[in-house]
Parts: sequence; structure tokens; C-alpha cells
Amino acid sequence: MGTERSVRAAVIKGSVMIFNMRFSILSLVLILLSLSICTAEITDPSSISEIGLKIVHNGTVETPLFRLNKISIDLIMPQRDENQIVSFDGELIGDKFGNSLIHIEERNPPRVFHYSREFLVNISERRTISIPSTYEIPDDVKVYLKSTENIQSDDLEIRELSQSIVNNSRNDFERISMLAKWVHDNVEYKKSLANESKDARWVLENKLGTCDEFSTLFIALSRSIGIPARFVAGYSYGNNGWEEHAFSEAYLGKWIPVDATNLDVGRLDATHIKFAVSNENLIGSRIKAYGNGAEEIEWESRTDISILDYKEDKKPSYELMISSDEFVAGDSAVVIMRIKPEEYAFLRVDLQPCVSDFPFIEINDTERDVILEPGKEKIIFWRLRISEDLSENMLYSCPLVLNSKYLESKEAVLNVNTQRSKRMDEVELRAELSDPVLGYGRNETIFLHIKRLKGSNPVKIGFVSGDYFKEFYVDSEKHVTLSFKPEQLGKQEAIVYSSTGSVLVLNYVVREVEGICIDKIELPSLIKRREEGKVKLWIRNDRPSLQELKLYARFDSYEIIRNLFVRNISLIEIPFRINETGIKKFVFRLTGSDVDMKTIREIRVYDTPEIEVDALYLPCKKRASVTVYVSKDIARNIEINIGNETRAIPELIGTRTFHFDGVKDLGVSITYEDLSGESYSIKKQLKTKEEEENPIETLLRMIDEFIQILINSFS
Repeated sequence: MGTERSVRAAVIKGSVMIFNMRFSILSLVLILLSLSICTAEITDPSSISEIGLKIVHNGTVETPLFRLNKISIDLIMPQRDENQIVSFDGELIGDKFGNSLIHIEERNPPRVFHYSREFLVNISERRTISIPSTYEIPDDVKVYLKSTENIQSDDLEIRELSQSIVNNSRNDFERISMLAKWVHDNVEYKKSLANESKDARWVLENKLGTCDEFSTLFIALSRSIGIPARFVAGYSYGNNGWEEHAFSEAYLGKWIPVDATNLDVGRLDATHIKFAVSNENLIGSRIKAYGNGAEEIEWESRTDISILDYKEDKKPSYELMISSDEFVAGDSAVVIMRIKPEEYAFLRVDLQPCVSDFPFIEINDTERDVILEPGKEKIIFWRLRISEDLSENMLYSCPLVLNSKYLESKEAVLNVNTQRSKRMDEVELRAELSDPVLGYGRNETIFLHIKRLKGSNPVKIGFVSGDYFKEFYVDSEKHVTLSFKPEQLGKQEAIVYSSTGSVLVLNYVVREVEGICIDKIELPSLIKRREEGKVKLWIRNDRPSLQELKLYARFDSYEIIRNLFVRNISLIEIPFRINETGIKKFVFRLTGSDVDMKTIREIRVYDTPEIEVDALYLPCKKRASVTVYVSKDIARNIEINIGNETRAIPELIGTRTFHFDGVKDLGVSITYEDLSGESYSIKKQLKTKEEEENPIETLLRMIDEFIQILINSFS
């Protein structure tokens, strides 16, 4: 359905007009629109940014028995706008929707009347670079808000459906994208309906149609939520060359193109030719015939479209990456796509795995949909699971190909090495989210603990959720806190992964801010052991009445429960004192009528590090050895100075030895800081250690002393 276009006639039914009481019967018999297939072939219409066309309308009006007094024909044609430049020298008229029509009038026409009209069209792709933030709907656009005979936007079922589709949306572009997606995914393309135009109720009930029906239902849904939308009749280039095609436009301060049949929102390639717009789904050329036998006329109309030239643009690029360079059997992997668009658009991407004759990998749904906004980076990710049942002593290479209509194709290669069953480096991931349910616009926090199980090489750790993405390397046990602001409402997924083949999945829900919530929490991120601290909570009540609530605060081995009466905003202060060092978790729970929410915060409790120093000097080698023992807590920014020599280390807990050569000064100076940045210093003298010489060293020393005696005697 993606590139398939419908082939059908667009018909407007005529009406009876009185011109002469004796002869004046107007009859519209038939409109047949057929096309020539031009010689120039386009392999990928979505890449066409500009195109030049010659379009010729040819037609024949035939009266079998009688001659007519007059024929009047109005032909739809490509419309002039910022994306279509039209050259035509003939007579034009306008209609109530602002369409330009080719007007042909012939008095006393022959029984077989031929006509031909030619025009040139240059089309550029339609792109949405910006959308006004505020606007009023003009009077001439308000007609596209109204329900019509075939586009029943006031239908209750249509209104309820549209509201359910756009639930959790944040702006109107997001809303029209969600509506187009629903129509595209839920209406089945049925070519047998090509010569019919069904109304919106019928389409919703039967979920069948061609481009007319796709556009009709989209317009009804859009109007039902207050967004003006109109029907567009035209042509596009499809699998069979030029074909008639219907799409639509939605008004968001300006007209935004929407092709629900092909899932294009915000942009259309240059092969979409816009012939006419209307508030209804019946658009076409029309004929009026006057005279005896007017009801018997036969009208055939043919539109020939020839390509003069066209321009293909290179498709936008993006970044595609995989969580590790190499995996083993049974590993999990994450593939991440990063794109920073220049325009508004709806994008569907598909990650296709390599083809194999056995189950090699599993992907949790290959398709992803994303709504793009200019300058705003979007992150898309897939989780993969590698089969455990792979042959041993093999190297597998599996290209994962990303396909999308408007993006260049790329691949990420998944390499699996079964020459070894286990990795040289292994880590254990543990993670917890601060808020399983949070209000929109608030920060979510993940508390991540990486435990080293095996090896000493740096291991890559990654985190992705929504449009937040972070990667870093660890070479030891680590506790990491990451905060981000979710951009989407509804159920969300957070992924933590490592280059050692581990993947954690955490789920949370983002909701609109409701009447009662913990609006803000102030808790120091760092506090000294046994020092008194204070946590502040602001409880917000947007409900009209006073609310009785209970607040539960649990930290270390303590639990505090407070009964609260809250109107508007109440500040709650809870003092605390913690006796043990390390990462400590504070859990807050607020309950009441229709309220039950929990949130987690963390604080690092530290102590003053204690440092012991063992400093030895070896006079024979003129070498000093300084061993530092750090206990109680981490010491940071440690510097050891002997004379002009300095050794430095960013942080230490445990033991580390430093060596100094060519030492002349026996004084040792050590400076360091605790986790809060407070500075400390130690001064110490090197202890001389007498060494036992081996025979060779003794002989060399004696020779050296004898030479010194000779030199002194001669001097």
C-alpha cells in the first residue's frame, strides 16, 4: 500500500438547467480520464525534489443524433501555488474554493467536437519547515471545518474515535500525524473500489477503500477535533506510472500536506500534482450542453502527462549504531538510530534482520514510527536477542538493514563469535526508576549500579528512553544517576545495556499532571555522616476542596508518616540524620482519595577519609616508595610531592603505591579532598631503609670508593 496509487475517475454529478423551455436539458453523461505513460521512468518517486511536466488535456464530445447549440466545459488543472508554477495561455475561470479551471466554450459545435489544451508545470516537493505557534483561522478556511454529506465529521462515532486516537498528543502536528497513521494502518486498500467514492461513515464501518476513502476518513477525523482539512484531487507517480490520486491538506496556520494512503505527513515528493481542492470528496471536470439531444452526449477526456526533466535529492542521513562490536550466543543487543531533522514529518522506519535458514535473532517489532520536528533530535531503538543454539567455533556476521521511504538505507552489522562461550569482561546491571508514574514535564531519574564480575577492560554502558540517550565507559564498580525529561505521554520504555551483551528493560508511565501531586522535592545530593539534614516537599492540590492526605517517608531504617490537610500548596519539612556512609535511598509515598503515588530520591552519605602513609627511602638506589592507605571513604584529587616530583590520582579507596627516583629531599607532602571538596594535608619524612648488598654490588661499591680515594690524593 506504500507506493500504490489508485486509478479512478473523479466525478462531479451535474444538474438540470433551464436555458430554453423547448430544448434546454443539460446532461452530464460521463467523464473518462485516461493517461499516457511517459517514456521517462522514475524508480523512486520519494526522492524527486523538482520535476518539469507537460500536461495535455484532450477530449471529444459527441452527439449521436442532433447538433447542439452550445457546449461549455470547465476542466480541472494544476493549481498555482508556492510549489507549483503553471504556464498556460488559455481562458481560466475560478470556483468558490479558489481553484483555477480551464474554460472551453463552443457555440453550434459539430456533432463530434475535439479540443486540446496544453500547459507546462514545474513542481517542487512540499516540505514543512515551520508551523506558526499562534494563528487565527481565516473565514475562507472555516468552510473546511464543517461536516458535509460525504465527510460526516459531526458523526458521534467519528468524534469519539478521533479523540481516542489523539489522546496523549501534545500539538496539532502530532495530532494529524496520529490520525493519518490510524487511517493508514486500519483501512485496507481495495483496488476494486477504484470507481466509487464512499462517505466517511461507510469507510469507518467497512475499513476498505482506495486513496479517496483514505483521504475522506482522515478529513472527517481531523475536522471532528477542530482542525480544518480539505480534499485534494490530482495525480502522482506510482508503480504504473502517472495515476490519479487523492490526498488532503490540514490547516495549522498554513496548509500542511497529508497523504494517508502513503503515510506522508508534512511533506510530499514533487510527483504529487495538485489539480483541485474541495470541502467534499467529489471533484472533477464538468460539462454543460445546451440544445436538442443534450441528454445524449458522450464525453471522453484524456490527460497526457510527460516528464520534461526532474531532480533527485540525496536522502537525509542519520546515525545507526549497535551496542557492541561483538556478541556471544545468547546475548542481548540494542540498535539505536539518531536523527536531527530539518522539517516536520512523519517517519516510519523498518529494521530488517539478515535472512537465515535458522532462528538467528529475535527483534521486538521491526517497525518504528516517529514524528519529526525541525532541530529536535529523535532517538529510535530496537531490542534484539541472539539465539543460544548457535554452532560452536564460528564467526557470524548479520547485517541489520534500516529502510525508510525518505531516508538513505543503512546497515548495522551484528557480529557473533562462538569460538568462546564466555566473555573476558562481564558486568552485572541493576537499575531502578525514581517514578514508575510521573506527571508530564517532570524529570525521571534512573539509579544505575554497575557491578564488575570479570575482567578489567573498559565496558560501554548505554541508556536510552524516548529521545534521551547516554553512553559512557566504566572500568570498575560504579553507581550512576541519570535524569531526563520524558517528551511523550503514556506508557514508556527505558533500556539499559552494556557492551558485554546485557540489556535491562524498565517501564514507566507519563501522565498529564493531575489534581494532587508531589510538586517538588529538595534533598541535598551529598551529606556528611551524622550531620543533620532536611528534606523539603511541596504537596500541590489543584482540586477545589481541602484534601486529607498521608505522607510516608522512609530512609535508612526510619519511616515517618504524616497526616496532612492540603489546600493549594503545602511545604513539608522532614529533618534527618544518617549514621552510615554510602548511597542511601529516600522513598516518599502520598496517599488519599484517588491518590496513591510513590517517588524515590537518593543521597550520598560520606565521611572524612582517613589516610595512612608508609614512606620508605632506599639510599643506595636513591629511590622512594610511598604507599597510601585510604579508609572510611573515598579520597579525591590526591597529590604526593617529594621535592619537585608529584604523583596524582583522581580518587582512591584502598591501597596504592607510588615510586620516586633520584630522590634528594626526604620530605613528603600529601594533599587530598573529601567528597564535598574540603581539603586536607599530611606531611611526613621518608624512613631510610638499609639494604643488604649482594657480592657484585659490594665489589662495585668498593671500586667506586677506591677511585674516589685516588682522585682525592692526586688533587
